[in-house]
Amino acid sequence: MQGVLLGSREVVAALEAFLVLLRRDEQELNAINVFPVADADTGTNLVKTLAVVVAATQSTSHLPALAKAVANAALFGRGNSGLIVGQYLTGFTAELATLSEPAGGPALNRCFVAGSVAARRAVVDPVSGTVLSVAEAVASSESHACAGDLAASARSAEVMAKEALARTTSQLPALEAAGVVDSGGAGLVLFFEALAGVLSRTPTIIECRTGFPQPAPPIGPVVGYEVRFLVPTGKATANELASFLASIGTDVVIAEANGLVRAHVHVEDANVAAGAISARFEAAIGKAISYEVEPLIEHAR
Repeated sequence: MQGVLLGSREVVAALEAFLVLLRRDEQELNAINVFPVADADTGTNLVKTLAVVVAATQSTSHLPALAKAVANAALFGRGNSGLIVGQYLTGFTAELATLSEPAGGPALNRCFVAGSVAARRAVVDPVSGTVLSVAEAVASSESHACAGDLAASARSAEVMAKEALARTTSQLPALEAAGVVDSGGAGLVLFFEALAGVLSRTPTIIECRTGFPQPAPPIGPVVGYEVRFLVPTGKATANELASFLASIGTDVVIAEANGLVRAHVHVEDANVAAGAISARFEAAIGKAISYEVEPLIEHAR
């Protein structure tokens, strides 16, 4: 299918298909969510993240504008996985926008590499067996990088992503103990599936799925809190935020776009964390920091 190219229209279609697939698999992704916190919300967070991204890209017809829209929207990614996948899409579309003409063949792998780099850069303490492992496996594969046909290249990337996802079970003890693959990685696989479907002109298949495990109701103990906030770039740099948040919490994710830094951290006490963040950065910023706080409620498997 040599005539197929990757421009803004195809990317928007792929993002829309990605959201459709995430909505289809939302509860399944929630059910296998055990890392970094077993709070059964990965699927929901990815759906909410992509809904914002898709809404932001509906009126874009040029790749630079599309890349900027994705970067802005991705800052509002929900949860650990939502923010990381949002950064993957930011890197992917930013690289695509640098091409002098719509991408074809080997150029697609440059976008996969850029997405992987952006996702890893956002995570302060990356580990194997996560969404990052899936992204990196696709970026490092030679088979689709050398494919001349764009649709075939995308299908090869999808295969590589699924193989990498299967390996996550043995890469991360929490996943192996639960007998599941990484939920964030499973979500990212759907992006490759959506992209391949668009480029091969195959309709997105929405099948009724039954028999997959349902997540337990969130009636377990609160095991911490997720805190998210935005600050201007320059007033508090990404490196400063990353270092500081790592000293007061875990699972720190930092994203930058268009003069803003988005920060995500898991903490034991949200009030203590908010007080520490305010004391550290509000004077430099010159205004109060607005926070989004959600309890992390452990669910039984």
